[in-house]
Parts: sequence; C-alpha cells; structure tokens
Amino acid sequence: MLQRLLDAKDALQETVMDREYKQWMSSFKKTGNKEEGKTVVEVIVVEKFWESVEEVTSVCEPIISLLRLVDGTVPSVGKVYWKMFQIDNGIEQSATLNQVKKTQLKTSINERWKMLYTELHSVGFVLDPKYRTFLQHKNEVMADFHAIVERVFEGNVQAQVKVIQQHTTYRAGHKLFSRPMAEAAAKEMPAFRWWRTFLSFRKSLFAHCLK
Repeated sequence: MLQRLLDAKDALQETVMDREYKQWMSSFKKTGNKEEGKTVVEVIVVEKFWESVEEVTSVCEPIISLLRLVDGTVPSVGKVYWKMFQIDNGIEQSATLNQVKKTQLKTSINERWKMLYTELHSVGFVLDPKYRTFLQHKNEVMADFHAIVERVFEGNVQAQVKVIQQHTTYRAGHKLFSRPMAEAAAKEMPAFRWWRTFLSFRKSLFAHCLK
C-alpha cells in the first residue's frame, strides 16, 4: 500500500494543488470536512511525509519478501538464511535511516533470528545450488554443516567422510556440477528438486536436508 502511495506521489501532489480541487474543497459545508481536507493537503505537500514513506518501504520490502517465501508451498530453508542476511545488511547500508534507527531495527531483527535459527538453516544454505559459489567458509554455516553430518551419521566416520567428499565435488563444480544446464537450473528450480533431478544421494545427508 505504501509503495503504491509512493508511486502516485506526483499525481497526488498535482491533484491537491489543482484549482478545481481547491474549489471542490471550498464547497464543503461542514467545517469538519474542510479541516480534514486541509490536513490531507498539508500531509501530501510536506516532503517529510514522503521521506517517511520511503524509509518504511525500504525497510519492509525485504522482510515482506521473506514472509512471502516462507508462506509458500516450496521448501526454502536455505533461502531463509540468505534473506535474513540481506535484511540485516540492507538496514546497515540504508541511506534513509539514521544510526539510532539502524541499531533499533538490527537489534529487533537479530533477536527474532536467534529465536528461530537452527543449524538446518545453515545446511540448507550450504546445499542450495543457487548459493554454491558464495564464500560460505567465512561464516558459521560450514561449522553447522559439519555438525549436522556428524549427527546424522553418528559413529560412522566413513559415511561422514563420503558426504564431505561429495560436498567438495559439488562446491568445486566438478563432474555433473560443471554442466551449464545444472548451473542454469539452480537459478530456476527449488533446491530439493534440483538435487533430485541432477543427483540422487539417497543414503547421504543431501537426501534429507532440503525437504
């Protein structure tokens, strides 16, 4: 709603400054209606109001995008991790927010993330082919991935090593993963369908992580 209001900014400002609009406003018989109309005009012509609208839409857009994603029917646990990062980074890079507001918003977002985050979010991100070339080794996701591998194949070091080897091949883009078709499909297909289509690791972690 706010984005649509922002799109119509010029038209709204032109409307309230138009002579016919002013004549229509003066035709009101009730004082209350005239006062309300005057308030509307004052809001629309003041730039501070529009700055606030821009501020809210810029902050809310990535949050709404994430909510739409998780409300869908397609498993998307790995994409949640990345979108939460984008939300936090977007607040930090915002040109419309002052530092106090940035701190307040980041605190609120991080508290919610701590509440819902599990290691499976990291594993989903690690195994989502859309993010295969990202620098995943520079944050906690690889530690979480290894922890889940050890948990799923507890006591079976051979199976753990096999999964790590499979993951290394996948990350390096070797064998099947080097095909342009596989890379292009990663941008279009849900992660779990991509894995089912291009490789069947039925006895490995890869078969469970993205359902």
